[in-house]
Amino acid sequence: MLVTALLARLRRIPVTFHWSLALFPVLLVVLDAVGAREVRGVGQEAIFAVMIFASILLHELGHAVGAHLVGIRTREVALHVLGGHVRLDRQPKSGREELIIALAGPAVNIAIAVLLLGLRFADAIPSDSMASELAVLNLALALFNMLPLFPLDGGRVLRAVLSFGMSHLGATTLAASFGVLLAAGLMLLSIDLGAPVVGLIALFLAFGSYVEGKAAVQVVAAAKAARRRG
Repeated sequence: MLVTALLARLRRIPVTFHWSLALFPVLLVVLDAVGAREVRGVGQEAIFAVMIFASILLHELGHAVGAHLVGIRTREVALHVLGGHVRLDRQPKSGREELIIALAGPAVNIAIAVLLLGLRFADAIPSDSMASELAVLNLALALFNMLPLFPLDGGRVLRAVLSFGMSHLGATTLAASFGVLLAAGLMLLSIDLGAPVVGLIALFLAFGSYVEGKAAVQVVAAAKAARRRG
């Protein structure tokens, strides 16, 4: 009964697709051109792209399930070229709520990877199949999302853990500051390795961490101003 109710709730969540998804085939072509992955035919590439975004969609639906478990409604799941995000009816009110929601997404990717790798080791799927590559990709998605930077899940997990011992503002400020420093370190590493793509990703994550910290300060300042006016 609980599973049936949950599936019914998930079916009612609207899923939107951003125009930037049209750029994803270009990304695959670039990766093929630089030898980062095995070159396949157009049909196989299309199937693999669908499998990737199915994994991302399931990741976001995992967050929706986590939100449902703590009593928060998911208004929308949005997919774009960099991944996806969920829009919730309200923000988590405690570290426990945020921890459950944040961990639910990567947990789905790990479950997918474990299932596919189990089939691989049971010789149910060949070692050189797209399913094997998808298993590795899901593990990579889980690990990447657990990096302690905003807007990744790892940044939210860090804030949730910190909030057990301090205020939401303090936890956000500390987690965001750590995220900016870590991203700066990744940018320096990308220069040393000659990996500009890593540097661009690190720059995006540094900006995301900075914005998250600044937004938390503004919310608290606005609440204090409203109390003074009241």
